[in-house]
Amino acid sequence: MPLDTQGYGAKCRSMEAAVKARVPAGAVAFSSEATPGATGAFEVSVNGQLVHSKMERGQGFVDMPAKLDALCTAITAALGGETA
Repeated sequence: MPLDTQGYGAKCRSMEAAVKARVPAGAVAFSSEATPGATGAFEVSVNGQLVHSKMERGQGFVDMPAKLDALCTAITAALGGETA
């Protein structure tokens, strides 16, 4: 699934859909916020454990296939190896 590049909210929804197509999404929480003066906040947690953070960890937005692969790998590991 190609990632949307139009608007921050649309980018977040597109990325969330891409992740949900690849990993069980029940325990995955997505958080995003457009932030004035910055490029936005984007966080992904699994069972309360932060696995990706644009702001806290400097991991950036998931805007390339390699970043999506890395995020899905981190989610799968946090879920104990479960896949969709």
